[in-house]
Amino acid sequence: MTKQTHIGAYGLIENQGKILLAKHQEGPYKGLLGLPGGSFVHGETARQCITRQIQNESSLDISEIKLFDVLTDRVSWDKDNDIEDLHLICILFNIHAKVNRLIDDRLNWFDISTIDKSQLSPIAQRAINDYNKINA
Repeated sequence: MTKQTHIGAYGLIENQGKILLAKHQEGPYKGLLGLPGGSFVHGETARQCITRQIQNESSLDISEIKLFDVLTDRVSWDKDNDIEDLHLICILFNIHAKVNRLIDDRLNWFDISTIDKSQLSPIAQRAINDYNKINA
């Protein structure tokens, strides 16, 4: 068994009752929807990371970034015929942005009130639940 820790920055981007989500292409949550974002480049701050990730994945014009939460998850999964014990540390930001077109075809807008929660990664589920509680 291999033990790994992943630290990333992710964005909660809501627009007119819809939230921007990305479909995981690999990893333990392959096929599920998650928040846009990802890993740090060496030397980046969390804000630099999420800004770079959002600009690489979309053409959104970011106007405001606020720290929202830090969530963790732990999942064991089969990675290349080895069980990996993965500890995820996700720094979440609430992002306000002018909506333009999306560059990455993994991204799409989903109705925040009717989304099927079984399609969401555990981190996305918790983040959206917390977001809904605060904005109710």
